[in-house]
Parts: sequence; structure tokens; C-alpha cells
Amino acid sequence: MKPYTDKELPRLDTYIRNHGSAQGFVRDKPRKKPDNEESRHQKAFVKWWRMNARSLNQDPRALMSIPNGGVRDKVTASILKDEGAVRGAPDLFLAIPQYRGVVRKDEVWDHGMFIEMKAAHGVTSIDQVAVHGMMKKNGYLVVICHSFEEAKAAVTEYLGE
Repeated sequence: MKPYTDKELPRLDTYIRNHGSAQGFVRDKPRKKPDNEESRHQKAFVKWWRMNARSLNQDPRALMSIPNGGVRDKVTASILKDEGAVRGAPDLFLAIPQYRGVVRKDEVWDHGMFIEMKAAHGVTSIDQVAVHGMMKKNGYLVVICHSFEEAKAAVTEYLGE
């Protein structure tokens, strides 16, 4: 029999006190590490950007993450909210404006590009749809990418490469 883990010992102790023996004690099931496909794609894309930004004549610091997601305790969530975290904000921001041409004698620019990373079958939330719409209205390009390859293609196209 495998030895009990440090996490199981307090539970085992309580169980023995309540039942008189360890017989019937249910051990913790080994947890599988969650497969965060979205995170893997985002990490791969950020790594690609950092390695290739200079060859695209860009500063690697122009791509920034917006760490809004994830599981947090209430105190941390409250602090982040007070610091300006917004539900629905995209995962990444590329702080590079791009000229789009002339429409009715006015120059058209994208002020920058927001990138929402999603798993292969991921969908945008209601908050994300609302925030993305506001960003587009204010002159930003917003793209939703379901893989590293989609993000790379979207950015290279945006930069005119």
C-alpha cells in the first residue's frame, strides 16, 4: 500500500477519530492535470512573436497579455477588479497601429489589434461579444483565434507580411 500523502493525513486522522479505524477510508484520487489547450496555443504564439518580432521590424514588447481569466480567490478578484480588470477583455493586445487606406476622403487606421485565444471548439462569452464590439467601434481590430497557427496568420496579415 502506498503511503498517505500530507494532504490525506488530516482527513485520515479525522476519519479514524470518527470511525475507530481506517477501514473504509477513501483515499484522494490522483488528479489529472487539466489540459488547457487555449493556454498552450497562447504560449506558443507569444514565444513565436518574441522570436520573430524583430524580423517583422517590430518591438517584441508590442504584444502584451491581459491576464483577466483564471480561478482566483475573492480577495485577489476584488483587487484585480479595483485595478481595472474587465470581464470579456481579450487575451492579448498588439500595440501597433496599421493604416487601412482612405474611405470617403478619410484615412482609416486600426489603432491596434486585440487577440482572443480560444480552444478548438471554444466560443466567446456574452461579455466578450460586448467588449469586442465596443473595441471595434473604437477603431481596434479584434480577432478570435482557435490555434497558434490562426494567431500567427492573423498577425502576419495585419502587419502586411
